[in-house]
Amino acid sequence: MVRKELNLGLRRPFIWTFIIADVSSPIIGADFLKHFNLLIDLKKKGWWMWKLLFFTSCFFSNIVQPSILTVDANISFKNILSEYPDLSNPSLISKSASHGTVHHIITTGPPVTARPRRLHPKLYDAVKVEFEFLLAQGIIRPSKSPWSSPLHVVPKSDSTVRPVGDYRQLNSVTEFDSYPMPYLNDFAHALHGKKIFSKTDIFKAFHQIPIAECDIPKTAVTTP
Repeated sequence: MVRKELNLGLRRPFIWTFIIADVSSPIIGADFLKHFNLLIDLKKKGWWMWKLLFFTSCFFSNIVQPSILTVDANISFKNILSEYPDLSNPSLISKSASHGTVHHIITTGPPVTARPRRLHPKLYDAVKVEFEFLLAQGIIRPSKSPWSSPLHVVPKSDSTVRPVGDYRQLNSVTEFDSYPMPYLNDFAHALHGKKIFSKTDIFKAFHQIPIAECDIPKTAVTTP
């Protein structure tokens, strides 16, 4: 899977996570069309971006396209994976959390603020792409909050970057948590005797714990 920017001639880029398959013609799935409100107009031979009523022409041709499977039919546990298609679906569309856990940020005093930090042009472009992707997925949203923290960019081992908030000022006015996370050793003890482990559900796990609605404004980050 790879995240790519797709240009369909509709006055905006479309950032999506695609499966790289060994096929002669690329396929855009129904999940992509639904997420970006795109309609295929067979009569006019083109695309419609429904909400903005933008239209662009495209070419139609007859092709013979083999089926594409996200699970290898020869692996021994293919039947298990077929029961849970979300595990092999590359779409990263933000979904509602399946639990009731939310993170609260209890603060004292007035809101803290910060000016945007300048970025190197190459770093700026990489961060912009990441923010556009997070916006498209519904993970982040525009904000007019009285709170603001500066942007910090963390380089990753795969040569990509991860934009995060520098929340040191926010932490300085946040009430101390007297009940921290359990000891890691206790967590490991609970796994004793288990033989099968999966990290499928913890992909970018820091996006999977929602912030309490009343505390979301405190997480605002200023961008250049």
